[in-house]
Amino acid sequence: MPRICWSSWSSQKAPLALMAALCVSQSTMSQAEQIGRCAMNVRPAAPIPDVHETWSHVARNAFAADGTAAGYLQVTLLIAVTRGDAPPCLAPYLIEELTTAPDGSIAGLIVPTNMDYPSFVFEPITIDPAMVVDWRFAYALRAPHFGEYQRRHSLGDVSDQELIEMGLSPDPVPSTWQ
Repeated sequence: MPRICWSSWSSQKAPLALMAALCVSQSTMSQAEQIGRCAMNVRPAAPIPDVHETWSHVARNAFAADGTAAGYLQVTLLIAVTRGDAPPCLAPYLIEELTTAPDGSIAGLIVPTNMDYPSFVFEPITIDPAMVVDWRFAYALRAPHFGEYQRRHSLGDVSDQELIEMGLSPDPVPSTWQ
């Protein structure tokens, strides 16, 4: 599955298919090992093992029969970027409007929220599970959220009632998901 490797970025955007082709030959894990995290004003999200352990539950359960998200779904994904003459690095980007294809691949749109690195205004991207650093799901926008491992991790040991008051479900994965 191709990943987007942003080898250069200027006011002129190269077609995404061309940029994706630049990194097809490199596996995501070797890419992650070769490219460090970007130095950002905000400390980048630390990998949390539960995110990868539960991603398969999201892939199997968070989508309706027509391939659209069965609720409110977001993913934080690491994307390789460069800025100026700096070496490539991995920066977190928010992905929304996720859909799944019959072959099981999941795609979405990059939300332009990363202010420190190139802004990809609603560019399409295929999700590479190895690059997912967090996910958030709710059956409705104002319902308690599942996932959100970065936020849960930063809260430390809090009660179920405190999680509910913060808009999080006590369990990070819906009990009906297999």
